[in-house]
Amino acid sequence: MTVLDLDARRAERGDGHQVTLAGQTWTLPARLPLIVGQYLSTGDVEGAVAGLFRKDAVDVIAPILDDDDLVQITKELYGLDAGTDGNVGWNGNRAQRR
Repeated sequence: MTVLDLDARRAERGDGHQVTLAGQTWTLPARLPLIVGQYLSTGDVEGAVAGLFRKDAVDVIAPILDDDDLVQITKELYGLDAGTDGNVGWNGNRAQRR
């Protein structure tokens, strides 16, 4: 029988990424949660922010995060091309402009 310990694999990835915004440092997941790709592909920016930062951070982050911030986070930390027009395609673990 094969045992796949996803908890151990996640522990190997480390704690994630740190982003400083509005004088506060936020820890984002080491890997992009799949749901964030879904939110981006449908243009749900609030959902994407909640998936990246955590739901209780939306009230703080959403009003100050701009389109370039989101592009930089998705591109620099996760290797995605989220674009700035909300028109994002999801392809495996990469989002691509349509």
